[in-house]
Amino acid sequence: MADRKRKILIVDDDQNIHLAAKYMLRDRYECVSAYNGDEAKVVLQGHSIDLILLDIHMRYHEEGLKYLPILKEIEPDVDVIMVSSNTELDLAGRAIQLGASAYLIKEHSAEQLQITIESVLKKRQLLNENNHYVCDRKRILEKNQIVGSSAAVQQLMKDIEKVRRSMANVIITAETGCGKELVARHIGANDRKPFVAVDSATITSSMAESILFGHEKGAFTGAQSQARGLFEEANGGTIYFDEISNMPLEIQAKLLRIIQEKEVTRLGSTKVIPLNFRVICASNKDLEKLVAEGKFKEDLYQRLNVISLRIPPLRERKEDLGLLISHFLKSFRYENSPKGFSDSAMHLLQKYQWPGNVRELSNLIANLCTMVTDQELVNPEDLPARIREASFGQAESLGESRLSDENQAPESIDAEEFVDPNMDFYKYMHRLEGKVLNGFYKQYGGNISQMSKTLRISRSHLYSKLHAHQIHQ
Repeated sequence: MADRKRKILIVDDDQNIHLAAKYMLRDRYECVSAYNGDEAKVVLQGHSIDLILLDIHMRYHEEGLKYLPILKEIEPDVDVIMVSSNTELDLAGRAIQLGASAYLIKEHSAEQLQITIESVLKKRQLLNENNHYVCDRKRILEKNQIVGSSAAVQQLMKDIEKVRRSMANVIITAETGCGKELVARHIGANDRKPFVAVDSATITSSMAESILFGHEKGAFTGAQSQARGLFEEANGGTIYFDEISNMPLEIQAKLLRIIQEKEVTRLGSTKVIPLNFRVICASNKDLEKLVAEGKFKEDLYQRLNVISLRIPPLRERKEDLGLLISHFLKSFRYENSPKGFSDSAMHLLQKYQWPGNVRELSNLIANLCTMVTDQELVNPEDLPARIREASFGQAESLGESRLSDENQAPESIDAEEFVDPNMDFYKYMHRLEGKVLNGFYKQYGGNISQMSKTLRISRSHLYSKLHAHQIHQ
């Protein structure tokens, strides 16, 4: 979308002033006219204006000064340049106190007019860019790292870099806890551009229009001042809807219109405000399935689904566990916290399926850094029961499958091996798992696909296990 021309409202009772100003500004700005304060009110209420050139003396003495606060109340963010043939410093000071951005003597040149307008608009841009919605890309990326060296993560990072350079809408799909907002921020965190994050579940039907589109003072009971909506706040940047599938259908319809038209009208106003933004949505549900079930609007889905990104769950990239653990240990460690994990504990973490994904791992490390103290390493007994039991159950299941397929128990380990001080229950289970996998590997002649189907685990997970046991390199 090409940048639109800034719109300037010229308010003066002299038609020759209008003609001269429009001629001087014709190449860079779109100009509209009003010949007194009342006409200026009507224009400002019905149009999106970037700057006003306001004459001080029109129908009566100091009419412009009287209407200046009125116009600023209608649109607080609009810049006003007061124009007058009067050179009194007192008059200029009063205009600035009432909200004018600059004061210009009427006998100005075209160059003076251009420079004044440009300086005022540039100052407004800088003010907008320094509000709390504006992202500094370097800071955002340092704070919100995507950690991992697996092929899946490397491909995701390449895709993010491609998408980041465009303003195309994006749908991010992933299970809960995979870091959907993290990926969205990497896409939308462009230097000096706003990024507005929205929890879709909080957008209720009764307040949806006010929250999304904004409202004027007095638009409804309790609207005591003008407020910009979320789309206005995101103008020029990105608006991110987390778990878009939670948004009610009636609100989806309102969302569709603004995404299509790229313009908004605040509640209580007839003024259309043109916008430019990119929408990023995230969902842990299959949106295509929801469309087929009539639970998500198909036309909204088509409008949003320009680019689709999938974040792999942690169980599909367990080779990243070591890097993730190091990252979280660095973030959560205290002086007396463990510095790492024993081999036996790492075996259990590798076997665990991580239904809560990276968020579950992060919470686990934060807990261990707080609760496990005065020891160098985290041991298996320090881990939650769900991880120890799930890992044991998996190894036991593998043993049963092996027994069922070959009608014989896997090779047993002599109990006397536990005399070895380096042998414990968890190392025993790890060795047992290796023997089971080695038996399957030989039985299927190294056919990983067949092994994956039989054992009902993903190929990437199986590869990591075979690699860990040095069965398949």
